[in-house]
Amino acid sequence: MDKIDEILKRIEDSPKSFKWKMRSKVGTAKTWYKPVERPETVGGFLIWEALSEKEE
Repeated sequence: MDKIDEILKRIEDSPKSFKWKMRSKVGTAKTWYKPVERPETVGGFLIWEALSEKEE
């Protein structure tokens, strides 16, 4: 457990970029990433359509 705590402390103490700080503040309110699964890659299961309708 000590190694995990040390790694987490190093991550927390390391300098963060401006983009990282902004993502941290905005959180999930704004999509800041590009989804990996696209309609072409999910085999036509309409997952993204269902999710986008749910958000509206």
